[in-house]
Amino acid sequence: MIKLITGCYANLFGRVLFRKWNYFFLKLGMKGLGFLNYETFKISGEKYFLEKILSNYKINNIFDVGANVGSYALLLQKHFENSEIFCFEPHPNTFIKLKNNTENLPNIHIHNVGFSNENTEALLFDYANSEGSSHATLYNEAITTITQASSKATKINLLTLDNFLTDNPGIKNISFLKIDTEGNEHKVLLGAKEALQNKKIDILQFEIGTHNIISKVHFRDFILVLKDYNLYRLLPKGILKLNYSMPYVDEIIAFQNIIAIRKDIDING
Repeated sequence: MIKLITGCYANLFGRVLFRKWNYFFLKLGMKGLGFLNYETFKISGEKYFLEKILSNYKINNIFDVGANVGSYALLLQKHFENSEIFCFEPHPNTFIKLKNNTENLPNIHIHNVGFSNENTEALLFDYANSEGSSHATLYNEAITTITQASSKATKINLLTLDNFLTDNPGIKNISFLKIDTEGNEHKVLLGAKEALQNKKIDILQFEIGTHNIISKVHFRDFILVLKDYNLYRLLPKGILKLNYSMPYVDEIIAFQNIIAIRKDIDING
């Protein structure tokens, strides 16, 4: 029956005349599946995730990688005021704003550094007329090609998450790791190989978006590095489990938040 209906639809509406109509319904379907929901923390599903899912789990240490000015860190602090929140922001101008926004909160610890798969210096690219936007990225083409804007570069420092944990032995475990690094999320996870293998990271959240066109990282690459985790796409009021049964959907490169929960963790406990 489904094949008959889809065949009839293609026959009737698979015409240039209905291009705008089909794009409209395509976008509606994508948003219903957790794509392109970036307007607010509520629409993105992050508010639901923190209140209805993560709150069921004991949260000790939180890492906010790519903290920007601290908006998400402040949301985390509101829900987990007894947890230690470590914020990492490599852009010097953005880091100053992060510091100003969090300086009166003793459980938020800020670091002017980024994470990747090696310890190194790198160039962070941003819009030429910006003093530090939320789109700053290690991939220059994400600015010049995807958004077709002029860019400027800022030298930053990068560490691996494994090295950071080694240098900070008091941090035994990361209850929740959030990564928003505009296309470099996969390399951050590669730099956390030991932590992942030793079950030091319980729950993760990371973004996939148009930057992945430039970084050439697909959803399957995340599946391979997170083989001990169940993966979900965040919805405004739920999480959709992903089993890669429809690669043509799972590999859509559009804004989405992915949740990874280690398989031995009962999130309802």
